[in-house]
Amino acid sequence: PSASQLPLKEGIDMGDATFKGKIVLITGSAKGIGRSVAEMLASAVAMVVLVDVDPSGRAVADYISKSGGAADFVKADLGDTAQVEGIIPLVMARHGTIDILVNNAIRCPIKSLVEMEQAEFDAVMQVNFRSAVQLTRKTLTVMTGKRRGVILNILSTAGAKPPEVGGAYLSACAASKGALAAFTLSTAAEV
Repeated sequence: PSASQLPLKEGIDMGDATFKGKIVLITGSAKGIGRSVAEMLASAVAMVVLVDVDPSGRAVADYISKSGGAADFVKADLGDTAQVEGIIPLVMARHGTIDILVNNAIRCPIKSLVEMEQAEFDAVMQVNFRSAVQLTRKTLTVMTGKRRGVILNILSTAGAKPPEVGGAYLSACAASKGALAAFTLSTAAEV
């Protein structure tokens, strides 16, 4: 099948968006929302670069390619700042540019703040917030040079729910995604 024949979820309307030939980097793309975004954009003939610590991301990239889309996979642990720092240079070497960055990766342990070790809290902040900051900073240098680009930060409502409907025990996730929301608004005002 061609890229436009990749199976899309019902109800997705791409509108007038044009993604043909765009290089799209998506973190946390081995499954869930990230995988769905990768498949959708590949069906719109974008070149999707899947970034995930989960090696099954390679199978997702292979599936997209065998289905007529264009995909690449970068295995990287967003919990490791050195690996995060290497992602953008690697993608630039392989594809020459980045047109769209989707910061989608999430780590969300369900634990009380008292039970959570500081190292685990810090790991959540690294994956959910600091890696997005690192990738955004490096990607902005590419995008501002060509005066165009899109950065999409995927947030979570899980931490914003009142405790009576499931928001308890998500302090690390809530803090990291709340920080990402504030960072997004401030950065958007800068560029």
